Amino acid sequence: VDGVEWDALDPRAPDFLDLSQVPLWMAEDVTIERTALEIRAHLRTWRAVRTDDYTRTDIGTGDQQTNLYRAFYGKRMQRGGALQLGAQQYSTTPPSYLGASADQLGLMARVGWAGRDFSIDGFIGRVSRNRGIIRAFGRTDSIAGVDSKRTTGMLRVGYRDPDTSAVWAQVVASPTTYNFK
Repeated sequence: VDGVEWDALDPRAPDFLDLSQVPLWMAEDVTIERTALEIRAHLRTWRAVRTDDYTRTDIGTGDQQTNLYRAFYGKRMQRGGALQLGAQQYSTTPPSYLGASADQLGLMARVGWAGRDFSIDGFIGRVSRNRGIIRAFGRTDSIAGVDSKRTTGMLRVGYRDPDTSAVWAQVVASPTTYNFK
């Protein structure tokens, strides 16, 4: 995501990345790369590039009281500053005899500044999920319930633009935390 590799941090499946926590909803561009031993997905998070306010809201509903809400706000200021906010909430509430409800909340924020040659931005993304135990036809689901949170931050300092410049450089620092019950 934005040039930072996501490690599999869930101790229940230490060699596998939980794909439900990959923030596809905030991706502007996705590139898939096949290699001999693995498949890599490169995600570039959404960027505000115009000085006009950018807003977007998505709402979807489905069966078993499934709901999806998503909202974005982005603003690039006249003097190079930028602010971006985004949130997505997904939930399902089946009838009580089928088990507990489940939900997932994703949040993102980015602030930054870009001049002619130099730029700096800070990004934070969080995905928290709560999955109840599903029961159907007298059986309990084989996937255990979970309550987890993954928070990823990035601080990037760049020289020129890698999309438009032949010579460019950037330094990225990225801490990540993962908590679960």
